[in-house]
Amino acid sequence: MESFDSKKLKIDFRVKIERTKNMGKILQTFANGELNITEIIQKRTPEHQKLIEKDLQLYNELTEKLNDKEKKLLEDLLDVISDESDCDTKNNFIRGYCLGVLMTMEIFSEQNSFLYNP
Repeated sequence: MESFDSKKLKIDFRVKIERTKNMGKILQTFANGELNITEIIQKRTPEHQKLIEKDLQLYNELTEKLNDKEKKLLEDLLDVISDESDCDTKNNFIRGYCLGVLMTMEIFSEQNSFLYNP
C-alpha cells in the first residue's frame, strides 16, 4: 500500500489550482465578451483583398448614380444585410464551438483506448 505524502498532495493541489486559475481567467474573459478574437489584424489573402476592392469600386459607382433618398435606402439595406450576417456569424460560431466541445468530450471519453492496460 502506498504511503500518504502530504507534500506531494500540496504540490499537486497547487498545480491544479494554478491550471484552474488560468482557465478561469480565459473563461471569465470569454463570458464577459472581452476575448479578442476578431480584432486581431489578420493578413488578407489576395482573393479577399480583390473582393474588398471590387466591393468598394461597385459601391462608389452605384452611389454616384443615386440621389440622396436612394443613397439612404441603399445604406439602410446594407445595414440590414450586415446585421443579418452578424446573426449568422454568431450562430455559426456557437454551433462550431459546441461541435468542438462535443469532439473534445468524445476524445476524453475514449482516452483509455490509447493505453495498453486501461
